[in-house]
Amino acid sequence: MNKLTFSLMLVMVILILSACTPTGGLTIIEVWARPGMSGGTSAAYFIIDNPSSQTDTLLGADADISEAVEIHMTVPVGEAEMNEGMGGEEGEGAGEGHGGGMQGMKMIPVENLEVPKGSVEFKPGGLHVMFIGLNNDLKIGDSFTLTLTFENAGAITLNVPVKEF
Repeated sequence: MNKLTFSLMLVMVILILSACTPTGGLTIIEVWARPGMSGGTSAAYFIIDNPSSQTDTLLGADADISEAVEIHMTVPVGEAEMNEGMGGEEGEGAGEGHGGGMQGMKMIPVENLEVPKGSVEFKPGGLHVMFIGLNNDLKIGDSFTLTLTFENAGAITLNVPVKEF
């Protein structure tokens, strides 16, 4: 095999492999959860980065650390009532599950969350994954597995460390 044939074959292999490799996949960074007591609640926070121009949709979250896992958004009480008419359900009372201190705020479930190009931040007082009815205490230094399911990206499994709130 001469050098030209070898070079052409190498270029073809590179082109084929680059066509098969997904580009612009979702990345999830700065993942952490707050401590919580058995039977109580906790929440996970992170940043979803979508470098693609294609919007993806977060369809749900799953973990085996609690009876229920829900995606929530914390909004001012007036906004929560407006969102109830747009498919949201009534959330917990002001500050419940977050240690209080959130006067006039309410959590509402989010069933499908669009993730456009750029980043979506899950943070205290905003979007979060809520764990309701913890099976055991979650202590600082613990970690657990959380799976996020997206319409296009599929299931993404995360190792979530428990950190100080």
